[in-house]
Amino acid sequence: MSQEKKASFEDDLNELEKLTEKIKNPETGIEEAVELYERAAKISKKLTSSLRELKRKIESVVSEDENELETESIDDIEDKSEEEIADVPF
Repeated sequence: MSQEKKASFEDDLNELEKLTEKIKNPETGIEEAVELYERAAKISKKLTSSLRELKRKIESVVSEDENELETESIDDIEDKSEEEIADVPF
């Protein structure tokens, strides 16, 4: 595992905001603005990738939750022994 500390999503977002402000500053030279823009584009791509991954994780959790929902009719429950009923998750 890398010894380097990975920037959090929030850290990257804050850096992107700072870069954007520097780019907008009329005192920023054109060459510096291009360098800042390149850095901002890389961070933006990383943030977009992170958001896509988070979306997939959320969709996976929601999908798993929907698949785990089970229903039984009251008639089926009445036919079970007390021991079987104790095993039904509530």
